[in-house]
Amino acid sequence: MISDGKNTLFIEIVVTHDVDDEKYEKIKEMNLSVLKIDLEEYYYTSIQNGTYEHLENHIIHRETNKEWVNNKLLNKAIEDYENADIREEEQARKKVSALMLKLYHMPDLLYPMDARIAENKYWKHTNQYMHLDMDDIFEYLNYPIPGEIVFDCDRRIWQTTLFGLFVINNKYSFIKIEWVHNWIVKKKGLPINWLIYGSWRQKDIQGFKLPSLADVLAEFFMQLADYGFLLPDLNCEVNDNTYSWKFYIKNKMKIIEDREGYCLLE
Repeated sequence: MISDGKNTLFIEIVVTHDVDDEKYEKIKEMNLSVLKIDLEEYYYTSIQNGTYEHLENHIIHRETNKEWVNNKLLNKAIEDYENADIREEEQARKKVSALMLKLYHMPDLLYPMDARIAENKYWKHTNQYMHLDMDDIFEYLNYPIPGEIVFDCDRRIWQTTLFGLFVINNKYSFIKIEWVHNWIVKKKGLPINWLIYGSWRQKDIQGFKLPSLADVLAEFFMQLADYGFLLPDLNCEVNDNTYSWKFYIKNKMKIIEDREGYCLLE
């Protein structure tokens, strides 16, 4: 249990037994703020040879092994909004919006972001073959996308990673949003903001639309289509379910380097 004197946060360490239905219902009934940290991988792979620093990294700094079981602040904001009188609806909506904005940008003490993007593991992996310059990156790989706060990393990291994996190195001639979505969530391919993602899956707030990961991905690939890399499937124009959208890769592209070392595509 962690407390700052006003708010209390419970940490649920999961090793061999996840939060069962009975415990989950009890947490919801008591409306406790509970963050789950999954140490199963550490237990089976590193417990014998891992150092204290290795364990500390799994508990504090690692991003992909944490998710909210329940968030009291968000529940309270939703309840206040739903119970508001019609005359107070606009005021309540502003209150929820302000709180959600605060939650989006609250200091992430449990798993702080690495300010040095160049040292980020996703960026470094992609740059093994992309050779990108962080300070002079292509416009289409640093493009502001509505709702991109659903990712828990700088846009240059997730956009270059997805471009490299699903466009440059894709063995197929097309991409499905479903593939990318499941790779991120189920395979934990990129860090996402579980507070936002989990809240969107549970409930939308009228007047304040929580970002959808599928919508953010669809918007990003639409931007790549505008730059000439992809061709949207015809159903994309009429199908509101972005999760099922499909894009064709117009040409298999080669990566070359110009004389200054920047990545070019032909």
